[in-house]
Formats: sequence, structure tokens, C-alpha cells
Amino acid sequence: MAMRPLLFRSMSRPRKTRSDASTSNLLSVEQETTEFKYKRRRRNFRWTVALLLVIATLLGIAVSKKELRIGTFLTNFLFRIDRGLTVADVLAARTVVIAETFRGHVHVVTPIAAKQIENYKQGTGLIVNVHFTHHGGTYACHALGMAAGQRGSPSFACMGLTATDNVTAIEHYPAPERVPWSREETSRNIATVRKHFHFLNWEFGSPELAHLKGPLSEADWENPNLVSVLVVREPLSRLLAIDGWVRRRHPTVSANTASRKEWMDYAMTPHNNTNNFALAILAGNGCCQGKDTKVEHLAAAKEILSRMTFVIDIACLRDGLEEVAHILGFQARNVERRRLQSIDDTATPAAASRRDLKLHRTWPSPKQRLPPKIYDVLVERNRLDIELYEWAKEISVVRCPPSRE
Repeated sequence: MAMRPLLFRSMSRPRKTRSDASTSNLLSVEQETTEFKYKRRRRNFRWTVALLLVIATLLGIAVSKKELRIGTFLTNFLFRIDRGLTVADVLAARTVVIAETFRGHVHVVTPIAAKQIENYKQGTGLIVNVHFTHHGGTYACHALGMAAGQRGSPSFACMGLTATDNVTAIEHYPAPERVPWSREETSRNIATVRKHFHFLNWEFGSPELAHLKGPLSEADWENPNLVSVLVVREPLSRLLAIDGWVRRRHPTVSANTASRKEWMDYAMTPHNNTNNFALAILAGNGCCQGKDTKVEHLAAAKEILSRMTFVIDIACLRDGLEEVAHILGFQARNVERRRLQSIDDTATPAAASRRDLKLHRTWPSPKQRLPPKIYDVLVERNRLDIELYEWAKEISVVRCPPSRE
């Protein structure tokens, strides 16, 4: 029998042995295991991505409900940005109990505030209401400044003198627009004013007089004869309080007939009327830049508020002013709300004149009054001012009931 050629013999299929079969099976199992692991990893990766997307979405919803930006929230969480004094910090500094109570309230103040209160009762202290535009200054002027049995206040908005104040008898009276007083001026000015009045309004917020105002951080808030009062207000409610500046520049907003574009023009106006208004006045130092305002300004504003003798939430302004008057030893004047612009709620549209106001009349909340997109823009633009107000409410002389939506 002839043998097959060598070429065909080399190309012929080798005979499998038992050991070769075992090796082949092991390789096959190993390959299948590798493919299974790869598929499992891909599946796990997809589930991980899906889970992260769900978490991000839920986090976005939660943060948006608190009216904070996701980026800011995460930055503050990761880097623990200092947001200034906490409410607990302020309350911990209050160690002196005021014996008098009013409507069941027991008041605890700082030792400095206790000295200021006592000096007022002794006739040397002066009440200074640090009034931001549309923060209830007119109401405070009538309720505290014109209270019966007290020395009264300057006749022009509790700030400036008029002929009825017998100007010639008052020497070296400080200019009402140049406030706050410097540390060197404070004691001298208090002694001058207290001979004739017991209450003053310091006005802040007018664009025309802004160049005359100094930083609040330089005022002598710890002066033993300076009883400082500051009323805080929800920022969006305040920016809807219509005045002459708004009527001249944004007449349709004033009349409550603005289109969406006109609302947006007002919301983004360069004037700080819609840009962290109270925060800008308190913090100074170049504040503010809308939604990009630095959190350091919030810390600075909290520091100023913590130095006030009294902080009042405008949501229950009358109760707060009555409480302050009681602590200082006199009775606040009962002011009829129909005589004043509505100040506890969103200001009226221009179509409603002041003489048509009724006692306790209320108006829609900013969220109800503003177009949704504009409301979101203003919340984002004023987010630190809103945070400041929410913080200040907790140190108010009276804790107000929850506000309506």
C-alpha cells in the first residue's frame, strides 16, 4: 500500500487525544465566562448611569423647591462655604432676660442691648429706625415716633426738620441724608437730637441719595445710647411695592398691565431695586451681582443685623412695634392702616389709590401676581436676599405666623 504524500499528511487533521479535548473545553468555558463578565459589567454600568440620573433629577427637584441653584447647593455642600452667623450664634449671645413680658413673650437680649434699653428709659437713649425703602418706615414713624407722652420726632417723615420743628432752636442738627453717623459723631449727635426728639428714621435705598450714604458696617451700633431698630421684609414683596421711581421708568409694571417682556425688563433693571436690595445696603462693599452674588456678602449682612438692638419682621409689623415700645417703657400709637399704604403684603397696583385702601386689605402674593418665568428669574436673582430674610425672621422680636402663599 502506497503511503500518502508528506504534504497531505501534514495538512491532515490531527487525531484528538483525551487531554486535547479537556484543554479545548476549558478554553471554551473560560471564553464564555469572560463574555459573561463583560456583559454583566456593561449592564451594571448602564444601571449605575440610570441611577445617577435619577438621583440628579431628584436632587434638582429638591433644590429647586428651596429656590436654590443646584451648582451653588453642591458647591456649598462640598466646600462648606461660610454663610456667616447662624441663628443659634445670635441667640447664644443673648444672655440678659427682660423682666417685662407682653402677650406672653419673654425677651432675652445681649448685654449691650440691655444697656441701650435702660439708657433709653433714663432719657439719654435715642431710637434710630434703620429704614430701607418700602420696609414700613412710615408706619414705624407714626407708631413709635409719634407715640403719646414721648418727645416725638422730626416732622418730615421722622427724618428732616421743617418750620414746625422750630429749627432756630436746634443747633448743630445732623443732616438727615448723611447717615449712618460715624463713630466720632454718634455720641455728639445723639446728645443733640435727644434734647428735642426720641425717634429718628435713617433712610436708605434712594438712588438719588446713595452717594451720601456711608457703609452700615462703620456705624457705632454698640453705642450705649443708640437703640437701633431694623424692619426686614420678604424681597419679592418689597420689589413689587410701587413708588415714583417705578412709575416713571416702568409704568406698565406700576399699573399691573406689563407684558412678559416688560416684566423681564423690570426684573433685570440695573438698579438694585430687583437685585438683592436689602442685602446690598447691609453688606455694602460692591454687593450685589444678581444670581452671581458672592456668599461673603450674606455673611457680612448677617453680622450687621446681629448688632441691631431690635429686628422686626414686617409680616407682623404692628405686633413687633408694639413689642418694642413695651420693652422701652411706652405704648405705641395705634395707627389706622387705611391712612397708610398697605405694607404687610404686596403693595397695591397703581390703579388703587391710597384713599381707597381698607383696613387689613390684602393683595396677591408675588408668586400669584408674577408670571411664572419672571417669578423664577427674580427668585434666582435675589436668592441670597431671600436667604437673609428667612434667617432674619428667626431673630425677630416677634416670631410671625407662617405667611400665606
